[in-house]
Amino acid sequence: MFFLGILSFILFFLSDLNDVFFRKNTLRFLFPLGALLLIISVGFQAFSHAAAASLPIKLIFNLCALIFLALTVYSLFFAIPVNDAYFKPGQKRSVCTVGIYALCRHPGVLWLSLFFICLSVSTAFSIYSAIAYIVLNVLLALFEDIVVFPRLLDGYGEYREKVPFLIPNADSIIYCLRFFKNTKKGI
Repeated sequence: MFFLGILSFILFFLSDLNDVFFRKNTLRFLFPLGALLLIISVGFQAFSHAAAASLPIKLIFNLCALIFLALTVYSLFFAIPVNDAYFKPGQKRSVCTVGIYALCRHPGVLWLSLFFICLSVSTAFSIYSAIAYIVLNVLLALFEDIVVFPRLLDGYGEYREKVPFLIPNADSIIYCLRFFKNTKKGI
């Protein structure tokens, strides 16, 4: 099942290549198929046998894993227009600079990495799989940051200068929290 996860990142990479260079509507399925394969791979690996962690540790890390998974899903599918991001290959669009995308340029990578780490503590999901998937995800984010997003997202150069790559800093945390605080107030 580990190799199914590797295949999912290859599909993500091919989806990005399609977005920038091929621009084929017939290849729109690459990202959703990659996501499905990653879910299957991680699910089988995590729950193939019982984890050795104690019950309190399992509960705490499973709860954290769920939170990080929810943040990943939010970052990738709710904080940005999904149809534009994943189903219109090669179409120019504006960069999202607010909310979770004020925290760092690739919040999905940050949250998914933390999800993998928590899952490896609380389930049978191997730390080696977690590390491999994190490395592949960071490499994908680097490719997107250098090749894909500057070509597809208007204003990405300025955004790149202001917002950290993966690890939030004090300013980006404040800006992100300010957005959600103002949104909650209805401003």
